[in-house]
Amino acid sequence: MKIFKSIQQKISDLSDTLDGKNKDYLMRPAEHLYIGFFAGVEKEVKQTVMDYIYNYAKDYELQRSRVKYRILLIENHPYFSDGYAFEVQLGGDGFSYLDMVLKEFESKTKVLNFDLDGEASVTIRKTPGNIETYYLPDQTIAGDQVLTPIDGRTFKTELLFTENYLFFYVSTFLMLMGFIAMLLALAYKFVWFEQVTVPDLKTNVNFVNAMPIDNLESARSTTTSRLKALAYNGRLRWHKLEEERDQYTNQITDVTVEIKSDGTEVRTTGGSNDK
Repeated sequence: MKIFKSIQQKISDLSDTLDGKNKDYLMRPAEHLYIGFFAGVEKEVKQTVMDYIYNYAKDYELQRSRVKYRILLIENHPYFSDGYAFEVQLGGDGFSYLDMVLKEFESKTKVLNFDLDGEASVTIRKTPGNIETYYLPDQTIAGDQVLTPIDGRTFKTELLFTENYLFFYVSTFLMLMGFIAMLLALAYKFVWFEQVTVPDLKTNVNFVNAMPIDNLESARSTTTSRLKALAYNGRLRWHKLEEERDQYTNQITDVTVEIKSDGTEVRTTGGSNDK
């Protein structure tokens, strides 16, 4: 899962670089920003922070593929008690505002103003035990207000929503393995299993499986003989069944022609029939 999330994070960062402001990529503000704080260092508090982040992204209908967040454990801060500070941002260069805000709030600074991408702005206030964020979607920072620069940010946020591609990858892998198995089965059936050995007619090594062509050519019917069948059995091996007609008496005689392994033929005369 971490691998998929890392890949999707890189894709998201690349998408941001191709958003029309490549030269200002490392200095591009977020389109939407929220920073908050929950006191307490217990695991339950961190889970509460995570749930709050999800609900915030849902309530503001932020685009899932571009929502990023960061949670930071605060300990021994001059102003805040120990707890978790967090931020939610949409778009931008993906660099975190948290460290900058917490650093500024170590001093007497109580308000920070940031212009966001587009015509939006955000005001972040330090209050006793909390951080309050005021997002102004259609208002930039007024001239009499101090605008906080965003350079110097070094820590990256991470994607909040990651699509689960595990099922897709597993399905693709299984489909590929099935295709390979089918190819191997076809190769086994039509290439290896059904290989036909060409008989060596000179030595008749494979005579049991093949009949020499000369013996087949001699099996033609004539005016006095007719081929009835070609047969094979364990005793006679290949043999021809013929009938011969006497040209004077018209007497028909059954003849069995045994084909030897060297190609010679042995004729055996059977009974006769008068027609």
